[in-house]
Amino acid sequence: MSNTQASTQRVAIILSAPSDWDEWIEIVKTKAIAGKIWEYVNPATEKASLPVLEEPVFPKPSDVNWIFLLNFCLILIDFSFSRSLWGCVSE
Repeated sequence: MSNTQASTQRVAIILSAPSDWDEWIEIVKTKAIAGKIWEYVNPATEKASLPVLEEPVFPKPSDVNWIFLLNFCLILIDFSFSRSLWGCVSE
């Protein structure tokens, strides 16, 4: 059985010359695109063209689909019960 873990790689870039900035901005851009925030951190983006961030609206109890929630709970109970039945089987 293999155990796969995500690793974080840290890269130190010293911006000692203008030529170092190209490598640095590419690393920042790659991370920002992956995080879907490049439009916010892109130095070429003008402030006027930035999207306006709005506070999310939290759901109210009336927004909940109670039938769906009940069905989901029943599926979880069934799954849990099924696992307990199979728990006595050794691998």
